[in-house]
Amino acid sequence: MVPSYTVERVPDEVAEYCQRIGRPMIADTGDVLVREGEPATTAYYVKRGYAKVFSTTPSGQQRLLGFIGPQDVIGLGAAHAALGEAYLATAVAATHMELQMWKREFALSSAEHHPELQQMLDGLLTRSLHIIVTRIHTVSGGRVPERVAGVLLELAERHGKNDSGGITLEPRVTREDLASMVGTTVFTASRQLAGWEEAGIIESHRGRIRVLQVERLRELANAMEKN
Repeated sequence: MVPSYTVERVPDEVAEYCQRIGRPMIADTGDVLVREGEPATTAYYVKRGYAKVFSTTPSGQQRLLGFIGPQDVIGLGAAHAALGEAYLATAVAATHMELQMWKREFALSSAEHHPELQQMLDGLLTRSLHIIVTRIHTVSGGRVPERVAGVLLELAERHGKNDSGGITLEPRVTREDLASMVGTTVFTASRQLAGWEEAGIIESHRGRIRVLQVERLRELANAMEKN
């Protein structure tokens, strides 16, 4: 399965640490939180809302890596002594967001007094970097249906709201978003979703996607691993 860019949700003690050392701030839709290639000087803990994360391909095109939301950290590199030189991706607020922000200097200073918490953040950063690299280099792996199914499952697991009938993706995910994330055209992504809607696997309305048959979607995503 091709993962989308979702940093692993931080443990409760790390979440408390991030909120304690940061200062509250608000971001509105369209605000750029971090920009790829710029010095990594600021990190954010997400309390509410969602951001889209983009990366520039070698050909100069901008690709959507995925979404980050509540209890995620944006710009972890800013809190790391060795890997804090520049941001690896651009994060743009997709909704109104409530954040806790802290500067690199303060984060590194705090790490000296809380090494066990900093070690957890470092582990999150390492996994985050792996996900980014994997997403960039495997977008063409497998067939489009398998890639779309994998992305929907990832988003459902990380940013889904469960109810008795299925899982609703909390961020609004458009056809354009899915096409960019899996490296296909909007027409192809739309046709795939329409087919799954007709089959009762998902339903969608105004950018809100709901997964109705999780196991069936998992079978479709795992077909890539069997080929």
